[in-house]
Amino acid sequence: MHSDAQIRTTEDGTNSSNRILRVAVISEVVVTREALALFLAGEGNISITSVASSLREIQGKHEEGPDVALIDGLTVSTEDEQAPARRMRLAIFGLMPRDRTSILKWVAAGAAVFVPSRATKPELLIALNAAARDDVACPTEFADIVIRDARKLREWNSEPGHAKLSPREREVLGLIG
Repeated sequence: MHSDAQIRTTEDGTNSSNRILRVAVISEVVVTREALALFLAGEGNISITSVASSLREIQGKHEEGPDVALIDGLTVSTEDEQAPARRMRLAIFGLMPRDRTSILKWVAAGAAVFVPSRATKPELLIALNAAARDDVACPTEFADIVIRDARKLREWNSEPGHAKLSPREREVLGLIG
């Protein structure tokens, strides 16, 4: 689904490889998804492939799916999205540090890029390009939440009598710890 071409990001957030970055914008809020699509549409290397209310809605619509799904983390449920999410690179926007549970659910669903609602256009473009490269990008306060939770889980699992991690939990912990 994703091209192996390397995507390089310039200082202003655009990609310097002349490769088109295919982006799906997903939010249950029509105004939010339409505004984000318009916001990104003017960028030379961005192609909006889908504007939808869920990842499931875009599954199978295109021969080649998007490189990145830009998802409204406040309105889209991780439970409904986990199967498609595991096959797609995700950039989650709109969450705040107080949304600890949502952040951790999106990490478990495979997200590694988080864009706060206060992000500027260059920051959003940098985040999308990071997601396309299968890289990690998030505000420090989000990383703190994930690392603290991973530490607690690691300590808890090392105590006698506690359940061991599943293979997927070990994989996620290895990615963040």
